[in-house]
Amino acid sequence: MTIYWGDGTSTSTHPTGITTASGTWTPAPNWGSANSSSGFYKRQGDICFAWGWAKWMSSGGTGSDAAMRINGLPYSADGDQACGSLAAQDNDDAGQNLCCYIANNDNYFYVRKSDTGSWSYLTYHDMGSDNQFYWQLIYRI
Repeated sequence: MTIYWGDGTSTSTHPTGITTASGTWTPAPNWGSANSSSGFYKRQGDICFAWGWAKWMSSGGTGSDAAMRINGLPYSADGDQACGSLAAQDNDDAGQNLCCYIANNDNYFYVRKSDTGSWSYLTYHDMGSDNQFYWQLIYRI
């Protein structure tokens, strides 16, 4: 089989060595703690699929105005990316569009919100006491 590359070269051997991995990771908020959380991932080459949940996150007091960030992704991102969706229960700012955002070289994501046409960070102040968050991410590594 001949493979033609974008630079005009070709090869008759199939490239091998695509890195694959799967496992778990521990989602952890940047302020306070989560009563319960779990994360899973699958890597295929330079793409990581990560999903998980966190329940009953507390801000730890002084962090209530901090942007919500979930730490612990298994790989750092290659470039700034809006990379996934998030569902929330007991989000006190209901009616918002939520997404996950990873910045270049980070192994954590921020939760972003939009209800007025512009995007901002969801804060711990925006959460009710019975909060639960579920996410799925696809990002370049």
